[in-house]
Amino acid sequence: MRHVMIVNAEALKADNLATYAANVKLDVPKFKGCLESDKFKAQIDQDIAEGGVAGVQGTPSFVIGYLKTTAPGVRLVGAQPYAQFDAKIQEMLEQAGKK
Repeated sequence: MRHVMIVNAEALKADNLATYAANVKLDVPKFKGCLESDKFKAQIDQDIAEGGVAGVQGTPSFVIGYLKTTAPGVRLVGAQPYAQFDAKIQEMLEQAGKK
């Protein structure tokens, strides 16, 4: 389903999602129930708010070193290779005197 949604990123209306779910042989009534549920709404809203505080404006975005009690961390935006993450983490560890 993830791949289907990525391929059809410009057409993610609820009706389309149900069609995509049927096409990949998901249990459509169960899928629709999950889609219409607010079970995870509070958690999603919290994640969106925290992302906003960290300056996240789109995906993929990554925040390294975010702690609620300190600065909002460092953002890496876009698909990044492992080496980019490693370099930023090593830099942050050196700045913090942990290395």
